[in-house]
Amino acid sequence: MGFVSIEKYLGESWAYCLFLGEKDARKISKEDVESWWNFQLKRFEDKLISRETLRKYAECIVGFYQFLENLPLKKTPQRFEWIQLPKKPRPQLEQSLPSQADVKKLIEAVFLDGKRYSIRDQAILALLNDTGCRIGEALSIRNGHIREEGNYLVVSFPESKSMPRTVISFLAKQFLENWAKVSPNKSAGPDAFFFCQANGSSCSYAAVIKSFKRALQISGLSWKKGKSVHYFRSICSSRFFNWPYTLKHAWFGWVFRDHEAAYTRISHQQFVEVYFETLKKENNPFLSEELPFWSEEKIDQALIEKLLQQDEFRAMVRRMVRQAGNKF
Repeated sequence: MGFVSIEKYLGESWAYCLFLGEKDARKISKEDVESWWNFQLKRFEDKLISRETLRKYAECIVGFYQFLENLPLKKTPQRFEWIQLPKKPRPQLEQSLPSQADVKKLIEAVFLDGKRYSIRDQAILALLNDTGCRIGEALSIRNGHIREEGNYLVVSFPESKSMPRTVISFLAKQFLENWAKVSPNKSAGPDAFFFCQANGSSCSYAAVIKSFKRALQISGLSWKKGKSVHYFRSICSSRFFNWPYTLKHAWFGWVFRDHEAAYTRISHQQFVEVYFETLKKENNPFLSEELPFWSEEKIDQALIEKLLQQDEFRAMVRRMVRQAGNKF
């Protein structure tokens, strides 16, 4: 279990204790448990949380009491044995995924002038959108796990519930670089948390969710209920749907369906072509309108064309031509 998962589970245990109020958690009755469970069921029925989240809440509280009462991991405390999850809801027609223009509007709404950590939260959400990583994977990144290569960043996720891996990022590059310039850990060495708090410790899950919810309200975007920032993973995987099977599974850290793929090691360089081809085809609004990004030759050509628009550069070129002509 990653540290973000532990934080979430501890947070839910604390929320459970707050729900009980002044009651001793070790002496609660079945009625107290029913009251808490009915409250969570109501949230599920109102589509504020998913069935999967409801299941995790139940597991969390069972684990809390296993620890509290020193029970074996497979032993369910008696007061919780009656709890049953509702049946899985029938699949419904999915709403359209937010477009990249929508996501850009959302991420722009995160920034607050004069608030340094809104720059951090922008970078986190931009990375989730660009790579489809899990929030825990993003928050596990240290300074040494991000480096520049060519015109993109190489990003490694050292902690994952499925598969630590290395990917690339271009859409989030500007946001990540903006945060790196003002981060309290910018000179703290490669092992310091990249997404950090003022004291240098890892950014909390709750802080990201707070910024996300505020930006969602400001932007007025429609977002799937119960998904929160994990919805970025759905958005990214849908955009990368046509990628080759092995590359897609290696990128998202999914379980492979065959032994050949499972034992294959994918280098981040193997993502470059399909990644940039995707950005090029969708004409992603996060891209700079001034310069092409998919070819170093085209970048060089575009730079030369922009420089030729400047009088000083044209004069310099004429001098170089005359000097070269005098030598021949």
